[in-house]
Amino acid sequence: MHLAGTDSIAVSAVDGGKVNFLAIDVDKEFLRRLPIFRDVLARRGLDGASFGITGSGPGRGKIVVCLRNRLPQRQAQRLVQYIIADAISDERFGSFDRKDVTPFPQGEGGGHVRLFGRNRRRVYGHVLREAPIDLNGDLSDLYHVEPAGVAAEAERRTPNRPVLSASAQRFMDEPYIGSTTELFRAQVRLAREFVRLHGKASAPGHLAEAFRSIEEQSPDLSASSRRNLLRADTVARVVKYATSSRLANGNYNSIRDIWLPIGVVKAPRPAVRVYEALVDYVLAEGLDPNCFGIDYGRIGDLAGYAGKGKAFEATQAAIIAGLIVQLDRGAPKQNGHHGLCALYALVGNHNNPAKALAAGIETPMYLARCEVRKRLALTSAIQDALGRGEPDSAKEAYLAKSRRSTERERPSRSSSRRPGRNAIRDR
Repeated sequence: MHLAGTDSIAVSAVDGGKVNFLAIDVDKEFLRRLPIFRDVLARRGLDGASFGITGSGPGRGKIVVCLRNRLPQRQAQRLVQYIIADAISDERFGSFDRKDVTPFPQGEGGGHVRLFGRNRRRVYGHVLREAPIDLNGDLSDLYHVEPAGVAAEAERRTPNRPVLSASAQRFMDEPYIGSTTELFRAQVRLAREFVRLHGKASAPGHLAEAFRSIEEQSPDLSASSRRNLLRADTVARVVKYATSSRLANGNYNSIRDIWLPIGVVKAPRPAVRVYEALVDYVLAEGLDPNCFGIDYGRIGDLAGYAGKGKAFEATQAAIIAGLIVQLDRGAPKQNGHHGLCALYALVGNHNNPAKALAAGIETPMYLARCEVRKRLALTSAIQDALGRGEPDSAKEAYLAKSRRSTERERPSRSSSRRPGRNAIRDR
């Protein structure tokens, strides 16, 4: 914070892995988009703890959320990313570029955000500093701001005290807005976690209470979704789906068709960090865990890494650990064609990397990517083997490449390319 002349006070957003406040730096159409963030914060009960700051130029500004108690860094990163995701999903927001909105804290040290700063050009224009405003865009003395009492989540899971996954906790805490089909899958995933936490005998009671709570806080539910949450036989059915491989009538249970994340992940911390971030992302967005597209920039945002280089290294660690599968490494923009993001599959509780690969290459998204590659004359080792009718060779080529990927594809620190670019370049 700039005071007078060269005097200033530095207040870090992150200190010792704990976050002091949240901030969103908006570099485009700040005042037009401020009411959208106000509505999002109000739905989360954070509007009374928030204020805005005019930026260093037209269209710029910042939104700050004050916290009564410091939060674990990863929890705070998820919270501010969810706030931004809710805002950009509003039809009033307009077109979105990742560079237009920057969340704080970020990964590692948390990043640096300037509050109430001085800009030399603004000083010459006799506008000495950025000004505080309320969420309506009016100048404010900030007297109304009362820090939010956001409860801190458990920072780490231990075998002796298991906790719900972030995706399951979010399913219970936030209004449900998806389809009835996806609701049933989410209920089965929650049932599986409740059985793990409370045992098969006690899980139905806890589930019934959780389903009633979800129904009460979800005003936009369809009639069929509401019935699925309130019917007593639904609880017994999802517990059966979550715990057995066959139904009472002898028909094959489709639990293996309902993708479930790995229960206890044993891998290096960066690999687990990326895997859990991608699991939360895929389940929250309703994507197909057997094939979805994402770039290193977005992985870095989700997992809390400050740059693409760190995100690339952690992603490669997850591939080597057998947690995710890279189905297609993508391609950079060339010859007037847009670039292709990489395609991945998540390894679930009921499969392994080879099975995840086999499921992934059968998805419509992957088959469409193959057609694009043919049209652009792009190939890869996996697709060459598949083109020769050798699916086993394709799997072996992928698994062999995964074991060598970190050394072969690690971005060079001395290279002029941006970190992570080499990871999607076809050779």
